[in-house]
Amino acid sequence: MGHPDEEPVPESERPFTLSDALANRSTAAFDALLESDDLRSPRKAAEMAQIAELAIRGGREDLIARMLEAGLDPELRLIRENTLLLHAALYGRIGCVRVLLEAGADTEATNDLGETADILATDNSPEIARTIHELLAKARASGAS
Repeated sequence: MGHPDEEPVPESERPFTLSDALANRSTAAFDALLESDDLRSPRKAAEMAQIAELAIRGGREDLIARMLEAGLDPELRLIRENTLLLHAALYGRIGCVRVLLEAGADTEATNDLGETADILATDNSPEIARTIHELLAKARASGAS
């Protein structure tokens, strides 16, 4: 928090924070982040991985879709070497799973424990797991991965 006599920072100049990834906010700073330098550079990839992880946890498929459109690699690895798809399946985020499959995410990817999206989806309710399994099967049948 700034000094009481300081002028507030305009939203367009405020950096996009990780908490913004979970909140229902879309800022000019997020747009600038997506339009800035190469999303695949090591520094930018690390920053985008943190935002993607939180966006998936928060079920923000809109942010994931925008990040993918801006060039985020759908095979980006997160904690435990989970791809974005594995992470979305683990958290039962059906909308994120759908967006990632549409972007060509690998349905056969495994993490450092050899788990697939099918396996990780079973950590959710039976209805969510079934829906994710159906989405994965449909993607495999259409040759999306």
